[in-house]
Amino acid sequence: MKITDLINEELEKPVGLFSGYLFFTLLFISLKSVLPSIPLVWTILIIATIIALWTIIWFIIRATLPRNVKNKIGIILSISTEDDKQKLRVKNDFLKRLGNQAKQNGIDDLVNFIHIGITKTNKVNKTLTDYTLRSKFKNEYVREAEESVETFNKLKKKIRGHFYIWGDIKQRMDGETKFYLELDGLVMHSPLHDPVKAKLGSEFNLVWTRGINFKEKIEFKGFLLSADLTFIAIEYIIGLAAFFSGDVILAEKLHSKLEANLPKGLDQLPNIKHIKNSLSELIPIECNLAAVIQLNKNDIPKAEEYLNKSFQKIPDGNYSALITLSIIQFSYKNNPNMALETVRKAKKCSGNDGTWRYNEAFLLMYLGRFNEALTLYRDITKTSFANEEVVLAEILEFNKKMTISNPKFCQSYFILGYLYYKKISNYPEGYSYFEQFLSKCKDSKFKTLHDLATKYHNDLNLRMELK
Repeated sequence: MKITDLINEELEKPVGLFSGYLFFTLLFISLKSVLPSIPLVWTILIIATIIALWTIIWFIIRATLPRNVKNKIGIILSISTEDDKQKLRVKNDFLKRLGNQAKQNGIDDLVNFIHIGITKTNKVNKTLTDYTLRSKFKNEYVREAEESVETFNKLKKKIRGHFYIWGDIKQRMDGETKFYLELDGLVMHSPLHDPVKAKLGSEFNLVWTRGINFKEKIEFKGFLLSADLTFIAIEYIIGLAAFFSGDVILAEKLHSKLEANLPKGLDQLPNIKHIKNSLSELIPIECNLAAVIQLNKNDIPKAEEYLNKSFQKIPDGNYSALITLSIIQFSYKNNPNMALETVRKAKKCSGNDGTWRYNEAFLLMYLGRFNEALTLYRDITKTSFANEEVVLAEILEFNKKMTISNPKFCQSYFILGYLYYKKISNYPEGYSYFEQFLSKCKDSKFKTLHDLATKYHNDLNLRMELK
């Protein structure tokens, strides 16, 4: 153990308080010998002041908790031990291994491991245990739950942690001497809806190893294995919390690093097997969402990089990635025919999702294949799918932008009029866009759309009793 760590730990104990009294008193006496004579009353008063000041400072030091730095994921470890041997094993084997794993996985710039000193673990552990237990039964123990939440919030504000790990290590005889490591965990995240919160809790229970025991004769390997299992769960759960909270860039980075560094010797353990299977499904989704985020930032190279990662994971049937790719091909590569081909590939693996239909109908409109497009728009009015309102809002916004950025593309006025009339039943908006289409788009190539727009415009006149 480093001498500074030893001094810090001993300083917080009662022996540190009395050592301070002795040190500062002797320091004053030694200085007094080279200073002019000081009356006895003043000497006593100064020594009393020194004792009082050191007592205050000592209590401040004892109450002060380590604090996470900004822009890093704070992982707080509070593990109580029974003797110096266990304390050394936790620090030199377990905690050091966690730090090495972070470096090996290339995330040491993201995470910060913070070890709670041995004199503070009991208080911190009690706060965390009370919070997790009483918050579950807050209806039965309202006052106690409120107090435990308030105490925890104070702790969280001081430390600024994101993942809390606490528990203890014991050494007992069970035929032969064994170490028993009991750890609990708590992850902080943005407010989540109850079903999502329940899903995160379920995943935590599946992957977190609360109790580990191993023989004393293999204690080194035992502590390393315990650290490995803990680290894997930490990286997986933090990534999952980031994913559910909307930070898919962080989620993808953590999960991709974890997948690349999963120890092969552990993949038969149920929790590791679950993580491995889960990552194979999560990472492509995270890549797709990250690509959309980069697309919205107009960072096309980065968006394509994420899409390539996704296609490497799922070469065929990668529906979301194909939809995003088609948007890039149309909006940034100016290749509507290639985009149409990509959308039709997406159609084959769309399942119950109908986003492809909106995209294909638009592309057919853009290419002047109006009859094919109208067939799809009629299908759109007759069908629905989960979260369609989000897709529809994006389609409407996109076409509105098209009327500004590309005013010669008259089809957007028709698309807006049709969707507002037939899909949303917003007659005033539908009437307005059909009217704009009829006034702006008189070229003979739009005859099919012009005739239909005239009919719908008249229908809306009657429905709204404008004539």
